Amino acid sequence: MAFFEYVRGLRQALRLHAWEAPNNAGQSTTAAALPALHVVVGNDAADLDSMAGALVRAFCVHRRYVKEGSDTLVVPLIYIAERDFRLRTEAVFLFDKLGIDYRSLVYRRPPGAPTTTTT
Repeated sequence: MAFFEYVRGLRQALRLHAWEAPNNAGQSTTAAALPALHVVVGNDAADLDSMAGALVRAFCVHRRYVKEGSDTLVVPLIYIAERDFRLRTEAVFLFDKLGIDYRSLVYRRPPGAPTTTTT
């Protein structure tokens, strides 16, 4: 699998992993029944080198798992809310040039997720 194909399929792979895992017995799926999940995170500033590093590192780890015959899902996590991605102009520029759709990435908080508040 090529890098760009891997990146384009991230959200779909995570969705399948978490919510549509195979369940042949008609029973509820437990975490133990799911393949392992390996999350790669850059620093919490989520600057360009952090995002790019997480993507490349996750792809390399993914390839290693495939070579070993593991079904572990490797996901790079962009450590910002998706709505804030467009504020990272250097990342927007580079990802657009490379044809990486920011909506295919996995973020700390997906769009529409409830905001946690403390009182």
